[in-house]
Amino acid sequence: MISNTFCALPFVHSCTRVDGSSTPCCRFEDSNFIEKTSPKAYFYSDKLAAVRTQMLEGKQLTGCRKCYQEEELGRKSMRQIANEDYLQYDIPKNTPIKFIEISFDNLCNMACVPCATMDSSKWNEYVDIINYDNAFGSRLAECKSIDTILDFSPVDYQSTIKVNLLGGEPFLNVKNIDFLEKFNLQNIIFTTNTNCSIIPNKRWQNILKKIQSLHIKLSIDGINDIGAFSRYGVPWKQIEKTMDWFIDFKKTRNFTLSVHSMCHIFNVFDINNFEKYLQQRNLRYKIDCVHGPAWLDIKILPKKVKEQLIDHVKYDYVKQYLIKNIDFVDEYNLDKFFLYANRLQKRQHFVFVDNIVEEIMKWNGKA
Repeated sequence: MISNTFCALPFVHSCTRVDGSSTPCCRFEDSNFIEKTSPKAYFYSDKLAAVRTQMLEGKQLTGCRKCYQEEELGRKSMRQIANEDYLQYDIPKNTPIKFIEISFDNLCNMACVPCATMDSSKWNEYVDIINYDNAFGSRLAECKSIDTILDFSPVDYQSTIKVNLLGGEPFLNVKNIDFLEKFNLQNIIFTTNTNCSIIPNKRWQNILKKIQSLHIKLSIDGINDIGAFSRYGVPWKQIEKTMDWFIDFKKTRNFTLSVHSMCHIFNVFDINNFEKYLQQRNLRYKIDCVHGPAWLDIKILPKKVKEQLIDHVKYDYVKQYLIKNIDFVDEYNLDKFFLYANRLQKRQHFVFVDNIVEEIMKWNGKA
């Protein structure tokens, strides 16, 4: 019998990050089970075998906490979705790789507020402004990508039914096209997140038209100034233009188009307007709460601010997250948020950021 902590992904899935590390999945957060090795070597490694063993024994894994937290708040997690998709296969026997997640480099044209240098080459331009004294640690230290070594066989490409391209920004990287062309596109499910600033070129469009099942998520965290600040590097009008292109492209072939947003301290106060905007455009959306970096997590806000937000926010998952963490206190990371906000303003000044900082400091007795 499958336990309520079991996940099918370690049995059918290969995930390789931009720094060359392989991991049970893109959300996994325990370095004890992550290894810098090639994708297939990791799939048959002792570390992933240890994860599988704990799964079969019904144990909770520290690295899986994001899924556990979502389930506690009543949301279907990636673990549960994976089980729906892959438990049809003969797990835990020698199932071949079915799902490949991979990032070839961190090439990106945005330096998003919740992001880090490992996932965005653009962030390297701001390290000297934001993290000159290492106040934000290795997360915002200069980082270069490591070339990913592919060791998949023709059989692996044939047996794979799903591919997810991780960032940087997938539509900027020609390596992603070269990789996808190794598959029979008419037999795969393809999913990716894009920062919604790049209209796919003709070669990309040809690929997208051939894929059997296509799922594109637009990573947008707000509208107007809040959108431009949160996903920094491209004017909001360009993001809207790209969004319109994807909406029009959907008319040429049937595929799933949705918005995936990260809720953090800078955008939570305008979340209702953001929801209304997406609803007016008939876009499906999902809003998650940032857990890292800790200085952007809305649970560190002063209790009185969280109480106001609970009364104000309509999106239920965010509301429930605030309720669960109503008594949580973290003055260290709240002070770090103020420092982060101050330094982000040095790359471009946004008035709404001043207003948010002033309001929080007032409620925290620091104004």
